[in-house]
Amino acid sequence: MQQITNVTIACNSIDDPEAMRGFLVAALRCARFRLLLLANEIDAVGVAVTHELVTLNTAYEWLSDLDAWPFLHPEFAEDGQ
Repeated sequence: MQQITNVTIACNSIDDPEAMRGFLVAALRCARFRLLLLANEIDAVGVAVTHELVTLNTAYEWLSDLDAWPFLHPEFAEDGQ
């Protein structure tokens, strides 16, 4: 998954609290949808493994592609791995 690195705010001034509020609300909605998508993908991996539709190695690769390991093993997130 590609990460967005450059974010520009589409407003005339960063000092405009109403524009910043709108930007924050839109960013929160976007983050929520990304998390829902990740949860659905993790559920799909679980169903595929349960019904033996994919091998364990394929499931591990799938989870790696999703960058889901910090959610499954929080110690990975703490070490920065």
